[in-house]
Amino acid sequence: MDAMGAATTADKPTLPTFVPALRHLAAVVIVLELAWLLPYAVPGLDDFRYLENLDVEPLQRAVRFESPRAPADPIGAMPGGEPPPDDNALAELDPALTANVAAEPGLEGIAGDEAEPAGPPGAEVADGPAGATAAALDPAAQAGATGLAASPTEGSAAAPAAAKAAPAEPSVAASANAAGVTDGLRGAAALDVSGVAAPSVAIEDVQRLRPFFEALRGLAHGKRAKVRVRQYGDSHLANDGQSHVLRVLMQRRFGDGGHGFVLAASRSKWYVHRGVRPGVDGDWKVRSYLGGGDPDDVYGYGGEAAQSGPGAGARIATAAKGHGAAATRLQLWWRGGEGGAELAVKLDGVASRAKAQAGDEVTRWHGLKDGGHRVEVRVTRGRPRLYGWVLERERGLVWDSLGVVGARERRWLNVEAGHLAAQVKERDADLLIMQYGSNSRLDKLSEARYAAGYKKALQRLRAGRDEPCLIIGPTDHGKRERGQIISEPRTVEIIEWQRKVATAEGCAFFDQRAVMGGDGSMGRWVKDGLGWADYAHLTPKGQSTLGRALYQALMAGLAGKP
Repeated sequence: MDAMGAATTADKPTLPTFVPALRHLAAVVIVLELAWLLPYAVPGLDDFRYLENLDVEPLQRAVRFESPRAPADPIGAMPGGEPPPDDNALAELDPALTANVAAEPGLEGIAGDEAEPAGPPGAEVADGPAGATAAALDPAAQAGATGLAASPTEGSAAAPAAAKAAPAEPSVAASANAAGVTDGLRGAAALDVSGVAAPSVAIEDVQRLRPFFEALRGLAHGKRAKVRVRQYGDSHLANDGQSHVLRVLMQRRFGDGGHGFVLAASRSKWYVHRGVRPGVDGDWKVRSYLGGGDPDDVYGYGGEAAQSGPGAGARIATAAKGHGAAATRLQLWWRGGEGGAELAVKLDGVASRAKAQAGDEVTRWHGLKDGGHRVEVRVTRGRPRLYGWVLERERGLVWDSLGVVGARERRWLNVEAGHLAAQVKERDADLLIMQYGSNSRLDKLSEARYAAGYKKALQRLRAGRDEPCLIIGPTDHGKRERGQIISEPRTVEIIEWQRKVATAEGCAFFDQRAVMGGDGSMGRWVKDGLGWADYAHLTPKGQSTLGRALYQALMAGLAGKP
C-alpha cells in the first residue's frame, strides 16, 4: 500500500512554485482596485477620486518632447487655454465693453478711481515715509468687537507713536474729495444706469437684495465709506476671471475700494488673482476646508490656510500699474499656532515685527499713502498659519473673490463654526454670493440630501448675519452623446434644487446656464471660444461674458427693473 500510495503521489501533477505567489498578488491587486474605486461609489469620499484629479500635462509634454517645466502662467496651461490676458490692462474686457463703461452717464467725468495713484505706482519697494507708511495698527478695541486679536508691531521708529494713537479715520467726504470725486457727481453717475445694457437674464427675487442696493446708494451719495461683497465658489471663480470683471465694473461706478481679500497661498496652481501680486517661499503646507485635516478645523475666511516654520516667507504687492495699483490699508490674517509665533515684517522696506498668540490675529497697516505698496513677512519663531491678505482704499466698493478649485458648498461644514463666524464678522460684508454646483454634479446625491447640505452650508457662511444673499447656479456642462454635445442632466437638476433652496432661505437666484443659452449651450460656447474643450470650464472670454451679465443684472435690480 505504501509503495502504491507513493507512486500515486509521484504521478500527481504539481503546480509551479510561483503560482501561489501570483494568486496572492492578484488578490492584493483586486483589493487595491476596490479601494481605489470606493470613492466613486461613496459621495463622502469624493476628494479621493484620483482619476478626476489626475494631471496628465507632464505626460503630454513628454510625448511632445517639450520642456518638463510648466508654462509660467497657469491659466494658459489649462485644457484648451488661451494666452492669458494682461491682468492690469483689463484685456479680458473687450473694447466694446470698455467704451460702454466710459460712455455711461457721468462716469467719464470721474477720474478718482482709474487715475494713476499718487507717488510711484506699484513700485516693487517704495520708499518708506517716516510716518504714515510705518507699520501702524488699528486700536485693539476693534479686535475686541470682532473676536479677533490685533497684535502690535514693533521695530520701526514710527510704530510706537502709531500704537499709542492710531490715526483717525478720515470722513467720507474727505475721502471722496481726496480721490478727486465730489459726492454729488458720484451719486448722479453711479445711480443712473441708463447707459448699461439690459440684462439677458434677470436676477430672480431681486427684491431680496434691496439692503445691498441701499448700501450702494449710500456709498454713491457719500453716506457711507465702504461696501463689501464676498463671493464664494469653485474653480470657475478661483482664477478671479469673472469676479475681476465684476470688481472692475462695480468699482468704476461706485469707487475703487481696493482689491479685497486674497489667499496667502493655495493648494492649487490654478489659483490666480488679478490686480495683486502674492507669493510665498519656503516649505508651506496648505490645508483646505475641502478635506479638513486640521485638529482645530480652522482654515480662515477664504477656506485655505498655509502653515510653515522659521525661514519661510510670504509677500503681497499691489499691481505694477493699472487697476489694483493703489492701496491705503493692508492686513495680514493669521494664527500664531501652539506656543505663539513671530514674524519679521517689511512694509515698503521699513522693518518691524509682529507677534501672535495661539488664536486668530489681524495685523493691520493703515494710514498709508494712496499708491503702490509691498509687504513681506518671514517666520522667525513658531509655526504660524497664514489665512490671507487684505488690500483696501479709504472709500469705495470691495469685491472679495473666494474661489477654491474642486470646492463643494457642503464642505464648509468641515470648518469650526465659531472661527468662521469671527472671520466673517471681521470682514463685515454687505452681500453674500454662493456660486457652487459644478462639482456636485459628479456626486450621487438625492435632492433632499443635496438641499439639506446646501442649506447647512449657507447658514454656516451666513454666520448669524442678516446680510442679503445671492445664489448663482452652475454653468452648463456638456457631454458627448451620439456625436453631439448635450447638456449633462444632473447640472440641470442641481440648478432647480438650488433655485428651491434660494426661495426657502430668502436668497435671490441667478441662472448662469440661462445666460449661456440653456440646453446644449456649452457645446456652442466651446465652438465660439467661450468654453474649454473639456466642456466644463470657461475661457477668459467666457468668464468675462458671465461677469458682464451679472453686472448688468445687478444694475437692473438697482434701477428697480424686472
